Amino acid sequence: MTHIHRTTLRGALAATLAAAALGTASIVCAEPAAALGKDGHLEQGELGLYYAENRTNLMFDLFYPGNDFRPERYPANTSISPNDNTESYWNRDSQTWSVWTDPFRSGIHGWIPASTWSNASTNFRNRVSSANPG
Repeated sequence: MTHIHRTTLRGALAATLAAAALGTASIVCAEPAAALGKDGHLEQGELGLYYAENRTNLMFDLFYPGNDFRPERYPANTSISPNDNTESYWNRDSQTWSVWTDPFRSGIHGWIPASTWSNASTNFRNRVSSANPG
């Protein structure tokens, strides 16, 4: 093997190793998965609406505004809509969420403070149809 071929081979090997090292570093330094919403896993930064009292049974999680729950479904049971079908909640977000009894921010308006959970009040039990952060 000539000197030129060895130099080219060494350069190619060095580039491959550098790329592999960068790939490994980016995998090791990757951030944790972000909250997605509507995936059935209540994560920090989301509002969880539960089908039953005391945060039990099916759960519908929101990260982004939900202006109309009518076409939505609980991820664990896609035959049931969370629209007018929630009895408790858990706000795992750092901000207050607003909820309404009708789609598109209409009807009775209520607030769910940051980092709280409870059963829904009489005005909102099985009546929530839209929610928005802030």
